[in-house]
Amino acid sequence: MPTPINTDLYDRIIQHLADTRLYEAETSTNVSRGIRRHQKRLRDLLKNNIKSDVKPEVTRATKELHMIVNNSVTDYADAAVNFHSNNLDKSAGKFFRVQRPRASDAIPKLIGPNVTASKTLREHFDSIGTAELARIDGKIKGGLADGKPIKEIINEVIKTTTLSEVQAKSLVRTAITNTQSTAMNLVMSRNEELLIGYRFTAVLDNRTSAICAHHDGEVYKINDIRFRPPLHWNCRSSMIPILKSKDQLL
Repeated sequence: MPTPINTDLYDRIIQHLADTRLYEAETSTNVSRGIRRHQKRLRDLLKNNIKSDVKPEVTRATKELHMIVNNSVTDYADAAVNFHSNNLDKSAGKFFRVQRPRASDAIPKLIGPNVTASKTLREHFDSIGTAELARIDGKIKGGLADGKPIKEIINEVIKTTTLSEVQAKSLVRTAITNTQSTAMNLVMSRNEELLIGYRFTAVLDNRTSAICAHHDGEVYKINDIRFRPPLHWNCRSSMIPILKSKDQLL
């Protein structure tokens, strides 16, 4: 049966996770706005000359998207470390001196999606740009070879940017999930003597992956990061710390 100290901790984390998803949605909206600006510049460029060099525009767009996401995740990292420190202090501060890691030191470690064989955010956005450039080149060369009207070719080029938007939003969700997990683990690792471990908590709905559903409810030691979310791209799972009782600590 959950102790009051864990119930209160859990409730605050659940609210924090709900706020996190709102923040994620706001970041995704900013990504969509960046894509719309990119589409307009791309359309104007190709209307002027269908054979224009689009590489500078694609490079500009991917740098802008990276800046949007990197700044958002960095700001969230700072907030997440502070939240978990304050949350732990509210639950155990009366009988335990909570150690607070400095968010500024932690931020460089928090950026990135953290999926197996993953690249950095910068490298992911560079890959998105390279792939988009290849798709655009194929649409233009193929359209001209087939004798398609310029307007049709441009429309097909613009459609290729939709995949870039989907990939960028996937980076947003996965990187924020990783930042949330890493921030929590950082704070809890500094206060390990307070903890029994952490409970893997999945969002259970029709989009839940088989691996997250399998781990839901399982309890792991705080230093066991094998199953620390994200376990896959677009992962929404989280870690909930389980504190020792006051009697155990005293």
